[in-house]
Amino acid sequence: MKRYTMNLLLALDQLGNALAGGRLETISSRLGKWKLHRLQHRSWPPSPWHPAYWLERSLDWIDPNHVLDAIESDECEASVLWNVNVPRR
Repeated sequence: MKRYTMNLLLALDQLGNALAGGRLETISSRLGKWKLHRLQHRSWPPSPWHPAYWLERSLDWIDPNHVLDAIESDECEASVLWNVNVPRR
């Protein structure tokens, strides 16, 4: 039952990302790519009014570096919004 619940939560997470314009990756992965893009280019400072800011902060508070650790580098080429140069681990 635990595996079923985790798979269901993962599917809902990917669905949420797909509804937001992403492809077959988790919201955490997408947030991690945005954070990595900010760190690499210093082009998008986080704004406290943006929902992604609070979601990223909340996830990183619960699990430090969660969004960076959750990056799915194999999904980088399929990103709708932008391609971020994700280092392979």
